[in-house]
Amino acid sequence: MRMIIQNRITSKEVIIAMSAILGVMTSVVTSDHVVNIAAKVLIVLLIEELLIILLYYRDKIAEKIKHNKLLCVLTFLMVFILGCRLIRFIPKTYVSNYSREVYRLLLLMGIVAFTTALFLIFVIEAKIHIVFAFLAGIVGLIFMLVFPVGQVPDEVLHAQCAYRISNKMLGLDDINPKIGYYERQTELDYPELAITVGEYQRDWFWSELGKKTSDTDIVVAKDIKIASVPWEYTYYIPALGISLGRVIGLNASTTYLLGRMFNFVFYIALATFIMWRIPFGKELLFTILMFPVSIQQTMSCSYDMIVILLSLLVISEALHLVIDKDELNMRGIIRGIAIMVIAFALLFPIKSHAYFALGLMFVYVWMHYKNITESKVLKCIRVLIIAGVIVTVGVFAIAQIYPLSENPAYIYWAKENAYSIGYIINNPKNTVMVIANTVNAYWFGYYSMMISGPLGWLNVGIDNSVLVGETVLLLICIVGFPKNVVERISKTDRIVWLIIFGICMLCIVCGMWLQWTPISHNAIEGVQGRYFTPIVILPMLALAASKIKFRNECMKLVPVVSTFFAIIAYTSVI
Repeated sequence: MRMIIQNRITSKEVIIAMSAILGVMTSVVTSDHVVNIAAKVLIVLLIEELLIILLYYRDKIAEKIKHNKLLCVLTFLMVFILGCRLIRFIPKTYVSNYSREVYRLLLLMGIVAFTTALFLIFVIEAKIHIVFAFLAGIVGLIFMLVFPVGQVPDEVLHAQCAYRISNKMLGLDDINPKIGYYERQTELDYPELAITVGEYQRDWFWSELGKKTSDTDIVVAKDIKIASVPWEYTYYIPALGISLGRVIGLNASTTYLLGRMFNFVFYIALATFIMWRIPFGKELLFTILMFPVSIQQTMSCSYDMIVILLSLLVISEALHLVIDKDELNMRGIIRGIAIMVIAFALLFPIKSHAYFALGLMFVYVWMHYKNITESKVLKCIRVLIIAGVIVTVGVFAIAQIYPLSENPAYIYWAKENAYSIGYIINNPKNTVMVIANTVNAYWFGYYSMMISGPLGWLNVGIDNSVLVGETVLLLICIVGFPKNVVERISKTDRIVWLIIFGICMLCIVCGMWLQWTPISHNAIEGVQGRYFTPIVILPMLALAASKIKFRNECMKLVPVVSTFFAIIAYTSVI
């Protein structure tokens, strides 16, 4: 009888449920299109959050405000800044009435994202991986609308590759990708939006969403050449969304958007799992995954999503196996190793094996389970470094007497040859000059492009405050680790992580040097900061310290601030 009484629905729960149902029904009945419905549903969500706070957490919130004055000041400051940025859109002139409604929806989604962050963290006190799933979903959907399909780097090519996989899923015979591929007439007529990100392009894209098409005739896109790559599996997820859009008969815009959505939902699901599994550095991982550039790439049809996930999966499982070693049984160890093997096997072929050094994480795990002493590991690392330097100097010296053959690749866009390994070794002075010029000209650009952009095709500027704020947030995460966590990280761990990051970075830069840099250029071209996103957590964990003791409530503010800067980023665009 007591259990029955305890499980009875209270009047407060009835009020919340009824208000939600009435709000949603009113939104549907009183709206003439989906944008208005979505906007009103978001308003209902805000009201529901307020009701829950008033009915259940009023005293708790009052207590937090009383004992966390600094936290309240920072929150108020962020609310004030967001309010000032949103108010400036009230007198804005819009391309069309529909465009005005979508802009208002985007602004409302930003408000919902920020309030939801506060609600989940300080009211519900949800786990950080659950918070990420909700907030990344909202922010990712905003970015999908702000950047139409094709306005993310190389997305047109990625969407075409996914479309070709979709053809196989739907039973269409494949043709030589060097000739072209099958697609519907509606996709063939999809306009080129790849370069310009403007109001007129967005207005056209938004006006097409949700519509069906009659242009479903299958044609051959002969003018489009798709390179066949060995990692086609990276396009399976967006191909599922594209296939669904084609089966339903949706137009090109909505079909490609479904491909994006499938890609991003998969990303959120697996990223949430990774954040749950990683034993420490969850706030740091949250910040990295919520970088504006990270959100832009993962909400598109790009395989960057798969690269980021697989890399972080290898890293998180390795850390889980090492840090939580004493708490794992044999079944847990086998499971962790199996996840690492599968993730690394899928990651290895991508981007010309640029992330192969993450395979050293297996050595890192083996080293801990064999209880190899730190002195032996450091001695081994010193020997390898010295041997590497000697071999490198020797190769360059011998090449001055017996020059190596040069077989450069041809760069189609520059209409000239690229650098080759033989040329680099045969000309050490020029090699040193190229490296120095690259570091001098691009180091800050790599860092900026990894965090805040420019977004789009590197032509959409973002407020400098986003880069500065994210940098401060990263520093707080790095120096604010709990003391008990820092004590568990050995000197060997830090060195191994830095070596793995260094090798991956070297492979990425050298790959672009040999495949994308014309021999007439005196700096390495084509490297983008987003290439370092999958591995950037390693050097940051290597720098982990407990120099400043932050209260738990302050560290909870990290996801809120990260969401705040993501909102600042997209309001800079629109």
